[in-house]
Amino acid sequence: MVMLSYIAIFFELDLDFLCAVRTPPNFSFINPAEQFMAAANIALIGVSLSRNHLGENEKLVKNLMSKKQWREAHEKNPNNDYPRLALEGTEDARRLLKSRFESLRYKGEKVIVSYAANEAEINTIKANITDQWPEINLSKISKAEAMNVPSFKEFFDKHVKATSYTFQVKKCNDINCKFHKAKRMDQTINIPWLPKPQLKGEKYEEFDEVYGTEPNDDCQPSKIKAMHSQEERLPHPSFALASTRARIIITCTECKFPRPLYSQYSMNKQQLMETERFFDKNVYICGVPLEGLPDVFQNPKIKCFDPIHLHYFQCSSLKGFKNLCAKCLVSNSSVTHNKLNICGSCYASVLKNINLKQRNVKAKTK
Repeated sequence: MVMLSYIAIFFELDLDFLCAVRTPPNFSFINPAEQFMAAANIALIGVSLSRNHLGENEKLVKNLMSKKQWREAHEKNPNNDYPRLALEGTEDARRLLKSRFESLRYKGEKVIVSYAANEAEINTIKANITDQWPEINLSKISKAEAMNVPSFKEFFDKHVKATSYTFQVKKCNDINCKFHKAKRMDQTINIPWLPKPQLKGEKYEEFDEVYGTEPNDDCQPSKIKAMHSQEERLPHPSFALASTRARIIITCTECKFPRPLYSQYSMNKQQLMETERFFDKNVYICGVPLEGLPDVFQNPKIKCFDPIHLHYFQCSSLKGFKNLCAKCLVSNSSVTHNKLNICGSCYASVLKNINLKQRNVKAKTK
């Protein structure tokens, strides 16, 4: 959905090139937006916030303690208009925070507080996607489902470069391209993709040395960390990792694949809430040790983009479980292969590879 929002903005502003970048986990201190947080915290000193009482609607929201719970409640009962209740409940808090932040100055400049886009503005931007690809349902969509739309895949392959830390959209040089208007800049100017970070020894190369190269994730810090020797990892659990010891499902920050986490003993409601809060503040990456949760473990053999583990499908009663394709994350997968749920498209790909291997074996025997 985030990917589609960037593409929608690309069309809305008629940009020649859009590049969205995020910093690697635990490196937010080099992000200018994150640097401002240190100053913003000054405005929050001594501030205590509470939600407005919602009268007869209070019973609908009194047990909703997080944004995730609000979203889940809205999905189950959309007729209750939870977005409106959220705005009404936080009206006084938002007004107070706005006045506190506007009293700040940052690097000599007065801080300006902007309002978030309203629903009408959001729908206008969404129309850039639905007008171009009416087959895409924006209420619930994944990248894999969007890529099943042939026209969208054609656009994506030609105009988009996506890595773990960058998402880039660029107009092509075809003035008659069916997806976008002609470039606004000089047609002879070609903007290269933002390049990948490239290791040279133990240090990354300078930007000028790699500018113009194709972006990819070869030198992604999490992949390098995952390749470290076992001696550098935290100790393995003293118990066997079994589906009966899976306690919670967490989504990887990097690859978006859901992974079960394990503990030796059952977690009560309070422990589960504390674990969820931990991951609200800390990233989870496949194959990287969980520092700060000594009694919770992941499967250390699983790396980013590995298919969903069998244990995931064996603990469907856990909160957050969704029937996804083990390979591409498409929803409501109904085909079973090697005890894993996969979608029809992935199953066809598996059969194709099996047939290809069988033909190669026959060719060698001849």
